[in-house]
Amino acid sequence: MNILLIGDVVGKIGRKTIAKTLPDLRKKLSLDLVVANVENIAHGSGVTENTLSEISPFLDFMTLGDHTFDKEKDLKTIFKNYNIIHPYNIENGINSGYKLLKIGNKKFLFINLVGKVFMKKSDNYFCPFSAFDDIYKKFKKENPFVIVDFHAETTSEKSAFFHYANDRANIIFGTHTHVPTSDLRVENNCFFVSDVGMVGSYNSVIGSSYESVIKSFLTEKPFKNEIPEDGETIFNSVLLNIDSNYIIKRFERVDIKSIV
Repeated sequence: MNILLIGDVVGKIGRKTIAKTLPDLRKKLSLDLVVANVENIAHGSGVTENTLSEISPFLDFMTLGDHTFDKEKDLKTIFKNYNIIHPYNIENGINSGYKLLKIGNKKFLFINLVGKVFMKKSDNYFCPFSAFDDIYKKFKKENPFVIVDFHAETTSEKSAFFHYANDRANIIFGTHTHVPTSDLRVENNCFFVSDVGMVGSYNSVIGSSYESVIKSFLTEKPFKNEIPEDGETIFNSVLLNIDSNYIIKRFERVDIKSIV
């Protein structure tokens, strides 16, 4: 079984890159499961029904993050219509922070968590470590293959979570910083990477126009989130191969530059 983990998809250019890249990549890599973080697909912040309908045909499962509710506050419909979850430990009334699916002859438990360190809205988040415990207890008897998107700012918090949960989870992949890391590893049949990276504009600062970001640093004023809509792109992802016993056999980065 081949699983592809895709970093934060940013804006229209990110959506276009997914549409351009994934169909051929599915065939080339014989992909069985494609998972992506899509919390930035609506002009870099949040999701909408239209942007989800545009990108979802190319993905098998989607996760979100701290910007989940930036564009639309009432998202109950999307959690019914799509294979998508939001961070479980963000206080809300939807309660779609995890999902159990049967893929082949094995149950897969998808979990979405958000970190607390250096996160702007962290007062509204409860502990991601105890949140994981809450979810795992519910499904322990099912013996699922557990995939966690840990959406957090610091590599230290992500690494600490890996050491905390690697005897129970099978994949822990970091998102949020949009910068791919090279710390891929496996322990206790649990894969870990601090951050998968992003899908979006290559000539940018984590997806946003570098001109607006530089201006913000020079003036010490908030920057307008301007996202290029075409040009060079980067597609950051990680490929994992799992055998028939759901043992992780191989893993590697798959990073593709292109133009849209």
